[in-house]
Amino acid sequence: MSIIRQLTEKPWVPAQAMIDDLHAGGTFRLPAATVALRMFIAVVTVLFALLIMAYGTRMQFEDWRPTPPLWLLWVNTGLLVLSSLAMQWARVSVRYGEFDGVRNGLLAGGAFAVAFL
Repeated sequence: MSIIRQLTEKPWVPAQAMIDDLHAGGTFRLPAATVALRMFIAVVTVLFALLIMAYGTRMQFEDWRPTPPLWLLWVNTGLLVLSSLAMQWARVSVRYGEFDGVRNGLLAGGAFAVAFL
């Protein structure tokens, strides 16, 4: 359906109302979960784009302080990865009914998360 035809529809006219009644609905074929995921990804993309632009703009001011040393960023990234792996270990242990693995995974994940902070 063209945009012009859609814009010129007159739903208050009886002839148009009969045409509208023939339509069964359901023209949007994507599942709600897919639409929600795409909207979430779009919002996160815009958020990160705005943060990057603000970071770039802020770097140009006189009171700009440089970022911390690069090694600290790698240590923090490693701690987050280890925390995620430990939480995944706990999740898999739940699936197999290994309660010691759940406890150890949660403790390790929590310890790595606290170390990150």
